[in-house]
Amino acid sequence: MDTDRLSLPGQSATGRPLSGLSLKVKLAGAFAAMFLAAAGIGAGAGLFQLRIAGLFQQVHERDFPLATGALKIADESNGLVEAARLLAAAPDDRARTQAVALFDRRIAALETQLGKVHALGGDPAAGDRMGGLLREADGAAKALDGQVRRPLDGAARRAKRMEELGAAHAAFLARFQPMVRELTLTIQNVTMDLPSDAAGLNRLVLTLVSKDLPVRQALSDILGDVNLAVTLLGKADGTGTVAQVSDQARQFAAAAKRVEFFADFLANILTDETPRRMAQAIVAFGRGEDGIFALRQAELEARAGAMAAEEKLFALMDRLGKQADALAAANEASAATAAEEVDAAITRGLAVTGILVALAMLLGVVSGLFLVNRSIRLLDRLRAAMAELAAGRLDLHIPGLSRGDEIGGMARSLEVFRANALEVGRLKQEQEQAARRAEEAKRTARLELAQHLETSVNTVIVSLIDAARRMRSDAQALSANAEQTKRQSLDVAGASASASERVSSVATAADQMASSIEEIGRHIDESSLIAGDAVREADSTNDAISGLTDAAGRIDQVVELINSIAAQTNLLALNATIEAARAGEAGKGFAVVANEVKALANQTAKATEDIQAQVNQMQLVTERAVASIRGIAGTIGRMSEITSTIASAVQEQHAATQDIARHAQEAASDTHSVSRTIDDVSQAAAETGAIAGTALTTATSLHAEADRLQTEVARFIDTIRAA
Repeated sequence: MDTDRLSLPGQSATGRPLSGLSLKVKLAGAFAAMFLAAAGIGAGAGLFQLRIAGLFQQVHERDFPLATGALKIADESNGLVEAARLLAAAPDDRARTQAVALFDRRIAALETQLGKVHALGGDPAAGDRMGGLLREADGAAKALDGQVRRPLDGAARRAKRMEELGAAHAAFLARFQPMVRELTLTIQNVTMDLPSDAAGLNRLVLTLVSKDLPVRQALSDILGDVNLAVTLLGKADGTGTVAQVSDQARQFAAAAKRVEFFADFLANILTDETPRRMAQAIVAFGRGEDGIFALRQAELEARAGAMAAEEKLFALMDRLGKQADALAAANEASAATAAEEVDAAITRGLAVTGILVALAMLLGVVSGLFLVNRSIRLLDRLRAAMAELAAGRLDLHIPGLSRGDEIGGMARSLEVFRANALEVGRLKQEQEQAARRAEEAKRTARLELAQHLETSVNTVIVSLIDAARRMRSDAQALSANAEQTKRQSLDVAGASASASERVSSVATAADQMASSIEEIGRHIDESSLIAGDAVREADSTNDAISGLTDAAGRIDQVVELINSIAAQTNLLALNATIEAARAGEAGKGFAVVANEVKALANQTAKATEDIQAQVNQMQLVTERAVASIRGIAGTIGRMSEITSTIASAVQEQHAATQDIARHAQEAASDTHSVSRTIDDVSQAAAETGAIAGTALTTATSLHAEADRLQTEVARFIDTIRAA
């Protein structure tokens, strides 16, 4: 250590007199100089900040709001176009009202934004042009609203009429479809149950020709024409052109005339005005100014006018959008120019500020070198002394003990630490010597205790191992004896079980033979009974077939009557056709009905011919069946006699088989008793073997535990000795 250059109080390290100031005062002076330099830099930077703030204020309060307002005007213009589209495509009156309200809100928002842009100093000419376009667009939107409202009102009235048409159509079907089904069922029932006398048949044919058949045909025709009319009205509801609606209206007029004709016919023949009234109600939906066809045509014409108003409005929207885009572009250019000016001012301010900061840093470095360099050398020597003390060297000299400033105080404090470290080292050596003496005494006591414990425990473990060895030997002998007894018992049990199974098999076979013989006897008895029943059934069937032959003869008579009725019906239909031809146009319906009756009569005649052929065939088959059944009855009688002979022989065989089964069952019972006794012996031997096995396991486990105890005790003694 270099201690010759340490300063004395009142002198510097080179021997020059000190000013008497402390290190804290010197540092405060240096920082004051740096603060004054920083204040000068801040004043210079403040001038540039004022310039930049002015530019920022202009951009913030004028240029950017103008650009933002112009962009909002362009955005509101797009929203105005969207509102116009919603108005043009409104599907109902509610959507139209919402679209008009949205358009008005967009117009008001645009006017508000134009006022803000004008107040900020925007282009007055551009604002006037935008205002004029907004007024024109507002007028065009009101015109479009009027054009859109007309088809929507017509569509609402048409939808209501279609709903009423659906209800009227459903009521018409509910009224007359059941009548058609009822008349059809009545005609079918009547033709299937014709009267046997000629007078009744004539009355029936007259009723069918004069009322039932014409009414049924008229109802079927009017239902078809009503369905056609309703279908045409439904098509008109979705038709896209006026020409198509006109064509559908012409088809509807033809169908309506047919509906009215059949309605008048039904009202006259039924003496009921309901058909005429309900038909006229349905026909009215397609006629007049309030008819569905007229409403649809007016709606299509109104939509054509709405398209012209829509084109005018969208042309104005296009001009308005272009004007808004031009205004936004101009204001964006102005804002961009102002932003460039601000950017240039910031760049200049940053350059000047950088120069001032560099000057301040240079001043700080010079002041620090001047102030710190004089004290840093002594502080470095103190740091080296601290490192030596930390490494354990306590015989060194601490520099700077005679200084009167803060560095001298640090040196004196370090000297106190050195003295304390010397005292602590001395006390530590004394404590280590006392601890070594106490540890030696404890080790001697542990060795004596381990020797005594090892002798006592080894004696006990040797006795325990001998006892476990003897116990394991006895258990092994007992287990071997039990295993031999178990094997011998199993051999005897196997032989006994085999004998028992053979005897049981004989008994079972005898029982099965007896059961089979008994079953054969029962089946033979049943066969005898069935043969008798078959003979009786054959006789009964013979009688039934004879009755069937008589019934076939009566069917011939009924078929001849039906042929006669069909011929008369055909004649009446011919007369009705002639009378209908004389009646001209008014008799067309009767001619149709007469033709249907004639066709029905021809079908009836043809069906009776088929029935006659089937009846003749049935008579031939019946005669052959009678002969076959008589032969079957004779054969069954002979089978019954043979079955009785077999039954007596089976009963004798059944008695002998029962004796064999009884003796076999007694032998099987004795064999089972022997098997149970042997099973008891085998079970006892198994239990003895299990007990011996348990004892052997216990002895083995005890021997192993004794060995483990000896090992653990030895390890414990070694641990004590090692400690």
